[in-house]
Amino acid sequence: MAKRDKQRRKKPKTTYTLFITSLPNHILQNIFSRLPVRTIISCKCVSKEWNNMTNDPIFKREHFSKKTVSPILRTFEPRFWPTDLHLIEAICTDDLVFHQELHSKISPPHVPFTYVPNELNISKFGIVNSCNGLLCICTTPFNNPIYVCNPITGEYIMLPKPKMNPGLFCYQMDEEGKSELYMTNFVVSGFGFNPKTNQYKVMRMMELETTQETRYVTIQVLTLGSTSWETIGSIQSWDSIGLRLEQIGAPIIQEASYKKSFCVYLNGAVHWLCNSTYNTMFIASFNFENENIVEILPPSQLRYQGKQGVGNMRLGVLNDCLYLTDVDSYVNFKIWVLKDYNDPKISWTLHLIIDTISLNIWPRGLYQPIKYLQNGDLFMFHPSNALVCYNPNQKTFRYFKIHGIDSDFEMVPHIPCLLPIKDVVRVEDPHLHILNIRSYFTTSLFIF
Repeated sequence: MAKRDKQRRKKPKTTYTLFITSLPNHILQNIFSRLPVRTIISCKCVSKEWNNMTNDPIFKREHFSKKTVSPILRTFEPRFWPTDLHLIEAICTDDLVFHQELHSKISPPHVPFTYVPNELNISKFGIVNSCNGLLCICTTPFNNPIYVCNPITGEYIMLPKPKMNPGLFCYQMDEEGKSELYMTNFVVSGFGFNPKTNQYKVMRMMELETTQETRYVTIQVLTLGSTSWETIGSIQSWDSIGLRLEQIGAPIIQEASYKKSFCVYLNGAVHWLCNSTYNTMFIASFNFENENIVEILPPSQLRYQGKQGVGNMRLGVLNDCLYLTDVDSYVNFKIWVLKDYNDPKISWTLHLIIDTISLNIWPRGLYQPIKYLQNGDLFMFHPSNALVCYNPNQKTFRYFKIHGIDSDFEMVPHIPCLLPIKDVVRVEDPHLHILNIRSYFTTSLFIF
């Protein structure tokens, strides 16, 4: 009896419920910085405190420091030209479904192409490449860069009008001081960052053809914030840097108006695949610090693939390393990685081999690796308009079809940035005029 009374007198256990709103601000900020952009935008609507926290520049910098790759999807076809981009935010394979819907739509600025021929004054655009959360946009079909934008915030910077533009006749002084008529042709361009000076730059190479039918390629560089392009040199021909007109999509080719993104940025330089006149392939790199073009040798097994081999390869960035993919007769898909970028020996490592025949998977062929997901799956894009997740340990594939898209599309690796352009570019220049496709009364991000 006494024992029973003693049990009755025991104090009841106290339970505590911890709400996420009770967490300290620095812990909340750390949690939120790992979330996708779409989720952060939803959290802004929960409370005034969360809205203020996600608007804090310190939070935005912490979110960007995670460098979470979220590729941008852009559809393209000859007759219909959509002007919207879509952000694919996948952290693990469970974030994807078999018929993937496109939710996060971002709209690049619709600006008039004021310095292109009238017949090309249409709302078509191309993507040069992505760098540190910014996109460089170009005209089509000549691929002339016209503005740099942050597709998340809707801000953009118009690039100054060059003196020479593709598709137009222009006069230029030769070495003897004589004025000569030139016809400007196709442009190859790249967008990047010089970490030594903290400057963003746009490079463009353009072929000039004189009335005497002589041709050469001039190279120009624009520092973001300056008012004019600087000519830094010239090369004899596209062949000098391993380019072919059909490879870069010259305007004489009908499909040029919807060509895919051409180069990739890494470590202060843009890179592209090339094949020389000696039927060998290499990687060309334009360095934004030295403003020169250097040659990077591929793995020795791929050196003599030539023109046909370049068509079966892809260049990209995976885990902050330059990669090169190759496929043998649609059987073995290989990923080569350049881990030490500054190693003068250029030592490539065979990172992964996928035997697509033994796995009995579809689609086969050439994949474009995007990133590794948190569960270890390799997230890739296939030209059949599909997303693929490959598990290297279990050697299994999961295939995801994009729902509601009938046209072809490309995937451009991108790191979303919530910071305004002025905080990214960091240029205190009165000539730098930042525009926005949204009204200044709007505070929400231009993504939905």
